[in-house]
Amino acid sequence: MNVDAVLTARDVHGPTVDGKVAVVIDVLRATSTITTALANGCTGVFPVLSPEEGHELAASFRPGSYLLGGERGGLKIEGFDLGNSPREYTPEQISGRALIMTTTNGTLAIRNCHSSYRLYVSSLLNAPSVAKAAARHGRDVMLVCSGTHGVFSLEDAYCAGMVAQELRAGGAHLSDLAEACRIIFSGYSTAPLDLLHLAEHGKELLSLGFPDDLEYCARAGSLNVVPVFTEGRVAAEAS
Repeated sequence: MNVDAVLTARDVHGPTVDGKVAVVIDVLRATSTITTALANGCTGVFPVLSPEEGHELAASFRPGSYLLGGERGGLKIEGFDLGNSPREYTPEQISGRALIMTTTNGTLAIRNCHSSYRLYVSSLLNAPSVAKAAARHGRDVMLVCSGTHGVFSLEDAYCAGMVAQELRAGGAHLSDLAEACRIIFSGYSTAPLDLLHLAEHGKELLSLGFPDDLEYCARAGSLNVVPVFTEGRVAAEAS
């Protein structure tokens, strides 16, 4: 098994993931929010590329059966029910409901990986569980860091490195880029919150008033849910 990585959602094209297991990562905050929503009883997450696409899809749902969630510029979209803070997606809010979601980076990365053999969604919260799920297929793995506004994000590379380390321990061969992510992870393996505070996007979220989101997203390995994307929907993979 070979493990490679790409550093932004815009770097993903068909041949990048064709026939491979893709692992999409957007630690701050889309994949942390998706993981949390599913852990708290969400029936499925529908990633869309724009607020307009979200409203259009919502028209096909029964009233009360879904929530619109997401962000632009880190803040809740006008007319949406919730933003992109994973702490908003409590069981009281999301259990038994679908989530129609659009974010700047993470939902784009998911949609760009549609041609993969299997598409998992990872955050620090569930990275060990996703790594084990990805390894089960015996196929090459592409770690897809969403990045921020088309550029490298330190926190996504860190999470990719956590997954890469788990896969390497199982005998996988890492590309230079996957190995670089693993080295980033190894430097802060016991201090994920420190790493999130170093990251530019982490600093941006602090300036917007979301320090608790960084603390929450840093809880590595705290959730066992394995989100998988099939037919336009992210749902928890059956164990």
